[in-house]
This record gives sequence, C-alpha cells and structure tokens, in this order.
Amino acid sequence: MPSEFDPAASRSGDAFRNGAGLGTAELRSIGKEISQLTDEFRELAQMEIKLAKTELMEHAKTAAVSTGWGLMAALMAVMTVTFLLATFGFVMANFMPAWAAALATAVLALLITGAFAMMAINGFKDVASRPKRSIRSLQEDLQWLKHPLSSNVKSKPSVS
Repeated sequence: MPSEFDPAASRSGDAFRNGAGLGTAELRSIGKEISQLTDEFRELAQMEIKLAKTELMEHAKTAAVSTGWGLMAALMAVMTVTFLLATFGFVMANFMPAWAAALATAVLALLITGAFAMMAINGFKDVASRPKRSIRSLQEDLQWLKHPLSSNVKSKPSVS
C-alpha cells in the first residue's frame, strides 16, 4: 500500500481503494455534516412556509375588513341613488319646499357613502400583493446557501 498520495492511482480511481484520500472517519464526518445540513434546510424550509402563511393570513384579514367597508359604500350608493331619484321626483312634481329636505338627505347619504368608500380604499392600500417579508427572508437564505463558509455563523438564525 502506498503511504503517500499517488497521482496515477487518483486518476484511475484506485486512490480510495488503496488507502490514500479520505478515511472512514472522515467519510462518516462528511456524512454527518450532510445529514445535519439536510435537517437544517428542511427546518428552514418549514419555517419559511410558516412565515409565508402567517403573512398571507394578515393580508387576507385586512382585505376582508376592507371588503366590508366597500360593501357599506355600495349599499350607501344604492340609497343615495334612491334619494336622488326621490329628490328629482319632488322637484319635478311639486316645486315645493319638500324637495329641499329630500335633496339634503341625498347629500348627507352621499357624504356617508364617500366616507365608507375612503375607508375601503385606505384599507386596500395596506394589502400587499406579495408576501414581502417572506421573499426577503428567502433571498437572505439563498445568499447564505451560496456562501455558507464565508460567514462565521454555523447556522442561519431562526426567524421569529
């Protein structure tokens, strides 16, 4: 058995069979490291999925509340049209002071409709179309995976 590394044996693939190269302990150590990296990657992937689900649920709740405000605005819009039509009818039919009351009611309904609409619009502005925190975290993970040895950290810090 050669005691030193034999380039000819390395080219032919005999380096490992002849005892040169990595020993059994080194191979076990590499196997353990690969197993540990696999487990850490699996855990990281599960944490990323949990983060994405949480973020999307937050957005869904905001969207639901904003939808409620939008429905209120739609209801008020229907009522406003009803009052405006009643106002037009009063004006055209009588030319009496009753139309002023109907017109004032329609204006008030229109103002309330505008308030509901603004609440809905402001609520939808807070709803993101993409889970930004999850995307940023995945980009950081990708950077870490590309250069795991360049950092002094043994494993990626957990996401809270």
